[in-house]
Amino acid sequence: MHLFQATVSSQGVLRIYEAPDIMNISMWSLTQDIVVFRGRCSCLTWSTQRLTKPLIAVGSDDTHSAAKRVAVKWQLLDLPALKVTDPVTDIAFAPSAGRSYHLLAVGSKDICIFKMSDKDKHTDMDGDFLERTAPTNYEVWRLSWNITGTILTGASSDGYVRLWKENLLKKWSPMATIRSTDDYKGSADDPQTVTSICSLTKESHIYY
Repeated sequence: MHLFQATVSSQGVLRIYEAPDIMNISMWSLTQDIVVFRGRCSCLTWSTQRLTKPLIAVGSDDTHSAAKRVAVKWQLLDLPALKVTDPVTDIAFAPSAGRSYHLLAVGSKDICIFKMSDKDKHTDMDGDFLERTAPTNYEVWRLSWNITGTILTGASSDGYVRLWKENLLKKWSPMATIRSTDDYKGSADDPQTVTSICSLTKESHIYY
């Protein structure tokens, strides 16, 4: 059993590190250095699904992926369904909670929820669009799931926190809105926008 962590950079590079000895987490080695986008990477999220291969989603300003050929352990997935036209501000995988598929939330001027599942036992995955919240005049800055992946929370640029929950008809509907106690004022520290996402899955051999 090994531990992994990942980082992204302004040069569009995804770096994956491994701690071979879980009893000594002060020692990390770089296992792979992947140029995912031509522009900067600004956000990433790991899937916690344990029934499938490890999966990472990466966000960037750049709409053009540079990771067409990824060797050794990680393969770029081509999922046309994961298309977001507005600038992306955050992405978050839902906790697996026994699911056999991945749930990915993408924040921009609205929130898109995607379902990703194994197409076969070797490489491919299917991506399906599930839900999009109503477009707004504010941006969703941060996304977070509850421990079972049934409630999605989004913090927005208008100073509100909104919660969505899947109903019996498999539709995501708003369940609560929380307002900040202080008057909100925008600042120069607002997150920079990103315009595309991609997913990488771990493989055990080389792809060309």
